[in-house]
Amino acid sequence: MVPLVGIFMAGCSEDYLTEQPPHLLTAETIYTSLDGFEAGLNGLYALVRKEREGLSTSSTLVATLMMTGTDNVFSNSKSAMAEPSYNWLLNNPNANGYSEIFLWLYQTINAANTIVQRAGNPEVEWHGDENKNRVIAEARAIRGWAYRHLTYLWGDVPLKLDESTGSNIITDFERTPIAEVRQLMIADWTFAAEYLDIEPSRRGRMTRGVPMTYLAEIYLAIGNPDSALYWSGLCIDIPQYQLITNRYGINQNKPGTPFTDMFLPGNSDRTERNYESLWTLQWELNVSGGGDNLMRREMGGKYDRWSYDTDQGGKSRFAITEERGGKGLGYILPTSYALQLYPGSSEDELQDERGSAFALARYFILSDGDVISRELNTYYERPWQIGDTVWFAPGSGQSAGNPYTSGGYDFDSLVDGRNKNDWPYSLKWAQSDPDLASGKTQHNDQVYLRLAETILLKAEALYRLGRNQEAAAEINKLRERANGFKITSTNVNLDFILEERSRELLMEEHRRYTLLRFGGMTFYERTKLYNADKGLCNNLMPRDSLLAVPQSVIDANLTNPMPQNPGFVD
Repeated sequence: MVPLVGIFMAGCSEDYLTEQPPHLLTAETIYTSLDGFEAGLNGLYALVRKEREGLSTSSTLVATLMMTGTDNVFSNSKSAMAEPSYNWLLNNPNANGYSEIFLWLYQTINAANTIVQRAGNPEVEWHGDENKNRVIAEARAIRGWAYRHLTYLWGDVPLKLDESTGSNIITDFERTPIAEVRQLMIADWTFAAEYLDIEPSRRGRMTRGVPMTYLAEIYLAIGNPDSALYWSGLCIDIPQYQLITNRYGINQNKPGTPFTDMFLPGNSDRTERNYESLWTLQWELNVSGGGDNLMRREMGGKYDRWSYDTDQGGKSRFAITEERGGKGLGYILPTSYALQLYPGSSEDELQDERGSAFALARYFILSDGDVISRELNTYYERPWQIGDTVWFAPGSGQSAGNPYTSGGYDFDSLVDGRNKNDWPYSLKWAQSDPDLASGKTQHNDQVYLRLAETILLKAEALYRLGRNQEAAAEINKLRERANGFKITSTNVNLDFILEERSRELLMEEHRRYTLLRFGGMTFYERTKLYNADKGLCNNLMPRDSLLAVPQSVIDANLTNPMPQNPGFVD
């Protein structure tokens, strides 16, 4: 059993990257100076980064639970955090990872509460009120971020606003109605939007645009599009935040696109000219506190297990290389529906760049590191040669050299199923450390939230206010950047907005949260529609719009029974 007090008590002295103030061991000694509060914020951001790192007793990606099992991302194999979406009967009070995630989010909340509460000490030398307000703003913004996760995953959750210590142990927590929790989130993000700087106070921290964007999202969630329009517009109008519309950075003289440039190592941070990023998370190899990112490991293709030219009984393998993004496990992948959104998005002579070979792995060029067990390329009726294009997902009985029967060339040819090793995958996170392509982790900086999402929220607010022409104009900012055809007011509806979010934010957004925010049965119906006939959402039920409350949490609330979510056994 996990003691409930443990859920609401957490240290916040974990250091961020290289900064590690010595001999600061307790809240009483840490939070006596501005430097101490900066150290506390470093620890708080380190907790945030665990969404893409995995938790203390798990080496699996927490973000999987927030993205997969939806209309546009499916669970390719039964693995840890992806288990519920592999078989929704596994969404139960004893599900793998649930208690760990619940604990992690309340550890984050307690660390934020500690900073906010200790900042009231009149003896702290802040060197200006602006520093005090900014520190509190960062802590409150992250507290809202943690409650955002909790409310979308579990609905009503305990609301905790003070620091947990050994003298205030509580064993009778109550689940606070989600509407009340959201009012706290709004208050936290409104404060943060006033006192955070336009630029991050340090690399890896959030900008003012982050709480503004979250305010736009939450106001849409509670049915207030006017306020959503206000906050999204306020963010978009900040001149320092700009869409990337021209090539830049490390590969600007090589083939590529403006859209994909911002995901490349060395291009992701605002200091590296990625002015679209509102929040870029940082990792560092072989540095204390640098962390280990798992996005590529779980979202990258399992291409080294694909035997191409299977019509010949081949046992061929692709070599794991840095150019191919390093080793991936293919745990979660785009659904065929998500991939099929791209071809019809552009005019015949163009290609929506968000679905191009720079954004999605669709084929490989044969290299001397690849092993070919059969000599004949049956499409060209000649032996395979170095430099040949090998297409993903060849049709039955077809050579991988034939683009026209390949799911990588024509997404409509994809045959759904599980345990796919030759499936197209996103290249947004497909990067490996130099000379460590076979490693389990990666350490490149990664965009977490960007202006494109704010623009899509503004477009949605405009649509919900009946201002379709203006909504189309916002969406066209992204479509023009990607070479998609321009839309008109008649194209704009909620389904189109969801489609455009998928085209733009595939494998980035918390898609589960987006579908739940749209209300009603959107999550259930769209997930069933685009997966049900393919065996990719086994046993999905309406109850699965929420996760089961972990049994360990219920058991630990010793003096006040904590109710389970509807549809799950108490």
